[in-house]
Amino acid sequence: MSSTRSFCKMTLEYDKRRVARHFSRAAAHYQRFNSLQSQVAESLLRQLTTAPCILDLGCGPGSNSQRIAQQCEHYVGLDISTQMLAQAKLNEVPGLYLQGDAEQLPLANNSIDTVFSSLAVQWCNSLPTLLSELQRVVKPGGQILISTILADSMQPLMDCLQQIDGVPRQNPQLTLEEWRLLLNQQSHFQTLSLRQQKFSVFSPDIAQVLQGIKGVGASYRANTNSKPFRRETLRKLAHLYQKHSTEDGLPLHYQIGLIELRMDDKKS
Repeated sequence: MSSTRSFCKMTLEYDKRRVARHFSRAAAHYQRFNSLQSQVAESLLRQLTTAPCILDLGCGPGSNSQRIAQQCEHYVGLDISTQMLAQAKLNEVPGLYLQGDAEQLPLANNSIDTVFSSLAVQWCNSLPTLLSELQRVVKPGGQILISTILADSMQPLMDCLQQIDGVPRQNPQLTLEEWRLLLNQQSHFQTLSLRQQKFSVFSPDIAQVLQGIKGVGASYRANTNSKPFRRETLRKLAHLYQKHSTEDGLPLHYQIGLIELRMDDKKS
């Protein structure tokens, strides 16, 4: 796979307005379905250190806002979805809440000490653009913590669906090695840690597997007008998935990249 193919995710593009709408529709009930998000955020929060100003990039309904705010004097929550921000404000965590895109941050140069971003940057169209924006807004010596979905996630769901009709349905994501190559091209970041970890969620039936994805707003697929599954497709899917059943229920496995970067002390 060439670097262009990898970093541009096979030329697929997310319509950010549709992404925002999907997450806005999920905002009110997001907390009921965020088992994966909670597990991953907990791993990332362990690496968070105290700083004057922390940006919660892709803050969603503010699931982590209180924990992050305890580590800083100034909390900034940013999300692409206005409804997610409305939910976040209900937590009454003091701070600045901004609607915006990670690839066009509405922030001044050198205004942020630390960036915390859990399961958000996979919705970026251009990861080099994201990293350029982080370089712009993070102060010299600042910390950047990112968790993101990697390739071969949402299994065995994706494999089962492809067995049914041969159509790949997953938005393409980078492998950990492709992330490593991308970060090696950045001259102003020091990669402190880059690792992959598997996280799993379990559901009692296939309907709950699918509802769990939709319930957090993550059902949007790039470059397609996805429609609900037909009854026959659901029947076949339930049959195939049952072969993967465990004592805990039907599994859905995610490969997650956990990244810690440090901005150079002297950046141009």
